[in-house]
Amino acid sequence: MKHCPNKGTPTGVGTSPDGFVTATHFGCQQWSCPYCAAIRKRMLAHKCYVGIETYKKSGVKNWYFGTITMHENWRGWASIENYRNNWNKFYQRMKRATDGPLYYVVLPEQHAKDGSLHVHIISTCPQSDRWFKDNSRACGMGYMDENGPLENSAKAAMYVTKYIGKSLGILDWPPKFKRVRFSVGWPEPEPQRDMVWSAYRPKQAPREFKLLRVQGYTPINFLTGDAV
Repeated sequence: MKHCPNKGTPTGVGTSPDGFVTATHFGCQQWSCPYCAAIRKRMLAHKCYVGIETYKKSGVKNWYFGTITMHENWRGWASIENYRNNWNKFYQRMKRATDGPLYYVVLPEQHAKDGSLHVHIISTCPQSDRWFKDNSRACGMGYMDENGPLENSAKAAMYVTKYIGKSLGILDWPPKFKRVRFSVGWPEPEPQRDMVWSAYRPKQAPREFKLLRVQGYTPINFLTGDAV
């Protein structure tokens, strides 16, 4: 699939001072769309990697990867409510137990068997498995929890790709539920500074491409490299 199959999505055309021209369909941005879901997965993994590297450069060196389970009596759809009801309590405990600001990426995952939820957390919270088990339970969630050192930023990006990928086939999520949650202020990747992008509706794009060709340019697809 070379572009989003949904009709009516805009096309982006980027031009640079050196005469390079590229184009891509921006897509519908829906998780239910295989093309757009794959793009969003890669972008979120990249955002995770860039953010951790940015924080490391500012002195935040130690990162951890943990998992929190929901209460064993809250299974299936109810486990999502268990998470929503109790996450903030656990988050506040993580903040108090972290020496310095708490930065995190939360990756919810539904079990394929019954849809029960648990969440993976990349964070700066240094506490042990025992602390995670006790405090998760005290906040109304499960006790099968863990937390340990994260090897590197690339590993974090791999986790984002892995757990989002596992959930792509599961469309039964509450409305506006975030597949990935970043802490407030998480750094955004730098855009391509030498590219100036413009968006065109489907009926406008062919005319824009024609004008670019008259000017001697050959627009190419941003993702595939094919001429458009």
